[in-house]
Amino acid sequence: WAIALGSCTTQRHSLTLSSGANGGAYEKIGRQIVISAREVGKIKVRDNYDSYGSQQNLKRLLNGETDLALVQLDVASEAMKLGKVQAIAVLAHEYLHLITQSDSEIETFTDLDGKRVIFGTPESGIYFTARRLFSATNLNIIEANIDIREGFDKLKQKEIDAFVYVGPVGSSKKVQAELAKPPLLRLVPIST
Repeated sequence: WAIALGSCTTQRHSLTLSSGANGGAYEKIGRQIVISAREVGKIKVRDNYDSYGSQQNLKRLLNGETDLALVQLDVASEAMKLGKVQAIAVLAHEYLHLITQSDSEIETFTDLDGKRVIFGTPESGIYFTARRLFSATNLNIIEANIDIREGFDKLKQKEIDAFVYVGPVGSSKKVQAELAKPPLLRLVPIST
């Protein structure tokens, strides 16, 4: 992927970026943008925002608090339709993952009926996507608004039954580490 800015000047520019939580996929992508902008484009990009994710990043962008933001396309779509923001690059394909304990009775998506499910924090893209997904079902979900940092602990302590994660699992050190250490977790198939 490449981001191109049209200019023939050698003047250094400075931009701010709102990416994501420390150790998360968006933070990793943000770090690469900072490095690439400096080395390839001779542009200084500052990413000093610890963020809950897409919704908070979009809000910061719309409020003029940042010049660039990493945002899930489904979160940004309404603002894009209204001409308030413009996508300049697709940096990663993000998928919805449903995570539970390895010994959980949850085997299918419909087994979530009546279960406690982490949706992420209200300013995250995970929350946005989880709300849209579950509002389209007849499942009675007990929604938990807990961030990814606490979510895995609650899941492993069996205070929560499942965890919705949206993102590139391979890019998130936190998700990779949590899936690999005991007590073991597993992905639940999402099919229709």
